[in-house]
Amino acid sequence: MKYRKFIRIVSAGIIFLLLSGCQQGNGRNNSQESTQQEAGMKQKEISKGILESFDSVLKYYPTPKIEDVLDENMGAQAILQTSINKCENKSDKAPLVSNGMVLYINPKDKKGHGFYFQRTYYNDSNKKEEKKYPVIYDKGIHLKDSTGDISLDNDIENFKFLFQYANFGNLSDKKLLSADYNPEVPLFSAEYQLSNKDSFVKQLRKSYGFNQKDDPILALDGRGNYKSSAISDFDYRNISIYFSKNPTNSVYSSILYSSNPRKE
Repeated sequence: MKYRKFIRIVSAGIIFLLLSGCQQGNGRNNSQESTQQEAGMKQKEISKGILESFDSVLKYYPTPKIEDVLDENMGAQAILQTSINKCENKSDKAPLVSNGMVLYINPKDKKGHGFYFQRTYYNDSNKKEEKKYPVIYDKGIHLKDSTGDISLDNDIENFKFLFQYANFGNLSDKKLLSADYNPEVPLFSAEYQLSNKDSFVKQLRKSYGFNQKDDPILALDGRGNYKSSAISDFDYRNISIYFSKNPTNSVYSSILYSSNPRKE
């Protein structure tokens, strides 16, 4: 079962310890302390670059109106996605339930298409169940055909993306939990501590139905040119919020622009 990878806690200090070697007595303690300081400084440096690379995405959080994220200068098609993932039962056999929406919109005429999805992943059998409900976007979200369930129809046509709610403020002021960069791929990621006291976190819990007591964690994951906000068709900038120590209880969000529009 393809669960989202568990929260990464990067220990850069280990690398520095291996590079610096060990000394005897007080020299060893001073070396370890120096290495920890260097590791912390390195993570802060990486985090700063990651925040710069997310500038073109984070500027849209929050944007209540979908039309306001449709930048004509960013590409031929905007791809918007939010998925809400839940696995309430702690049992290894408990299914992961995911629902959300993907929209493909032309930024110029502000029209597009997409689908609402409901997925259930069964960990003990690698079985997956999926339902998709096609929608069109034209001054709002509209179902092509009724699902047969008035309540579900209403939920779909009033679906809210994460960027419409979330207000992260100045992330550089929040506690940095980890930061990592692999130049060979290239992939980069950073995690920040949010608080249940944040007003938008309270709103997200209410809107998406997350009742866990843990303070949530914000994760930024990206691929492409590190320290650059420019995103090609092969790059991405993803945002996830984990609402519990079980990382499957989360909201995933992405705002992408492509020069190669996907047809309906």
